[in-house]
Formats: sequence, structure tokens, C-alpha cells
Amino acid sequence: QLRVLDMSKALEHYVELLGLIEMDRDDQGRVYLKAWTEVDKFSLVLREADEPGMDFMGFKVVDED
Repeated sequence: QLRVLDMSKALEHYVELLGLIEMDRDDQGRVYLKAWTEVDKFSLVLREADEPGMDFMGFKVVDED
């Protein structure tokens, strides 16, 4: 989940420039984006905040080993 200063500018970057697909928005203003071959519901979450940054990040793995 990334914190962005301006949601409209962030969406212009991630959707218009990089080609991610907006999948959903929640009541807290977060926007869920999906990459082209993503099999899960979303690849990236954006939320508008006073300071930019990253709240958390996860990785997909084939197995635990």
C-alpha cells in the first residue's frame, strides 16, 4: 500500500502512464489497481495522505521453501 499526496496525479501516473487497471475504491478513499496479468483482485493499493511513502508490501511465493 502506497501513500500518495495527490490521488488524481497518482492515478494519472499508474493508470494512464503505466497501464494499471482500477478495480475498486473503498469508503476510506483507497484505490485498488491491478496489473495486466494479475490473478488476484489487485496488485497495488493507493491511499491519499499528508506524507508520501509505503505502508506495507507483500510478496507472492511458489511455496514456503
